[in-house]
Amino acid sequence: MKKILFIGAFPVLLLMASCSPMSGWSWDLSSTPDTSLSTNSWTTITDDSRSVVRFNMESETPAELKARLTPLQFEVTQNDGTEKPFSNPYDKNYEDGIYVDIIDWTPLFSSTTKYDSKTGWPSFTSPISMDNIETPEDNTFFMTRTEVVGAKSGSHIGHIFEDGPEETGGLRYCLNSASLVFIPKDEMESRWYGEFSSLFQ
Repeated sequence: MKKILFIGAFPVLLLMASCSPMSGWSWDLSSTPDTSLSTNSWTTITDDSRSVVRFNMESETPAELKARLTPLQFEVTQNDGTEKPFSNPYDKNYEDGIYVDIIDWTPLFSSTTKYDSKTGWPSFTSPISMDNIETPEDNTFFMTRTEVVGAKSGSHIGHIFEDGPEETGGLRYCLNSASLVFIPKDEMESRWYGEFSSLFQ
């Protein structure tokens, strides 16, 4: 069951309009995603088994998925939750690399389109490919927004707003770090994402 924390109507609505829904909102710093755990899980994946691992992720039961993710990662991706702004690991990360779906490892966004929106959440002007995301209408919390969902995983990633840089089309993809895993540019080849190296040429 989704929970909403009412702190006062105006502040809450203002924060909801900035990024994702308030479901699962937490001010507990211990809820920050354990990105080292997510990244280290790659050490168990070999080139020959990559497709098998992805298939297993797609067929995971809710209990298996909950065991693999941190509580915040599960709440955000599966229950449309929102992580705390300004304290998540990727807001201020500007290292070259790509951001993949934490559920099925699909490449979603690149550091080449990341910028500082000063909202406290990782923000991008465009995805790597529109084929890898879906953008359904979200009418929760008495407002209409456009949600970002993993096309294959179905997980909640964030929302799209029209207050981004005008020179790049005016869109802001406001995302949750808890929905993502960052793959540094120098590790993309060894993690089977070498085909995306051209993004940095």
